Amino acid sequence: MLLNIAIVDALARAAGKRYSTFDVVGAGPRIVAGIVEKYSEVDFYPYENAIKRRRRLLSYDIVMISAMSSDIIAVSKLVNSLRELGYRGLIILGGPISFEYEKLLMELPIDLVVVGEAEIPLMKLMPLLKNSSSNFSSVPALAYRDSGQVKITSKHMHT
Repeated sequence: MLLNIAIVDALARAAGKRYSTFDVVGAGPRIVAGIVEKYSEVDFYPYENAIKRRRRLLSYDIVMISAMSSDIIAVSKLVNSLRELGYRGLIILGGPISFEYEKLLMELPIDLVVVGEAEIPLMKLMPLLKNSSSNFSSVPALAYRDSGQVKITSKHMHT
């Protein structure tokens, strides 16, 4: 099964508006796109396009969002509006914001957080998602909710 994935670059969006130039694209989201395109169709959205055209995101199996801790307001706006619109796919959060995984999983309607660098965890996670498996124990540096409790498979990885 080929997954349909949207990658949203919310880096440096703070409360929803980028405070640096728009021509800068985060390296992290680009690396993520390169990894997941082996397993899926990938579309890339700057945050501004994702929030303005969020109904488009409803057709994706997975929405991956890259953000920094300072982007929590923008991320919250996006994920809450997607869930309010009825989005039932997976929402995966990553980037520097990921080190706050426990707070994020308890306060936001997201499913998974890739903690730290994503290269190794995504190479293990994508085949599972492609096969509709939710046995995440073999994926390093992945945080998720299980019976209301936040779990993490291991500490973050360095590549």
